[in-house]
Amino acid sequence: MYSPESYSNTYREQKLRDKIIELRRKFAKENGLKTVTEVCPKPKDITYSLSHFIEGLIESERSKITEKFKPLAVAKVVSDELLHDKLNKILKKSVRNYSRDSGHLNRDVIFHSRYALIRYLEDFYKEIKHTFGNPADALSPHISELADEIHTTCFTLQFVVNPSEAELLEKVA
Repeated sequence: MYSPESYSNTYREQKLRDKIIELRRKFAKENGLKTVTEVCPKPKDITYSLSHFIEGLIESERSKITEKFKPLAVAKVVSDELLHDKLNKILKKSVRNYSRDSGHLNRDVIFHSRYALIRYLEDFYKEIKHTFGNPADALSPHISELADEIHTTCFTLQFVVNPSEAELLEKVA
């Protein structure tokens, strides 16, 4: 079955193999060898190792960017009252629209406010990514993980009695 991700990985591996073959030939030529010998590593022997090494470097850079971005993001989220109001409105709307049959109140209700926080952090990162240097142009921080952490550590779920509904309930009682 076709998947864009598998195509992308296969394409990258093929490009990497082609580059390795090119380097093997260059090595043989520069060292006066008539053929590519066993001294030159075979592409299949090093493709996996190189791929892991490259992925490790990329992940390391993403983690560095995330660590630099995290304090800025937390400060921005904590100080933005408009965001707090927006997230509270989303939470109230989610609770109101919650279907008792689903049985997933916590996940369903929190999902919408978490998603809004992710979008907010993505927009904020776009505004300030130029301050992180070249790696930030190609990579972005782990925004969804950061949003989860902020969502669970900086915010609490609060259920406040709606004053108009409270008056109605008092009259009925």
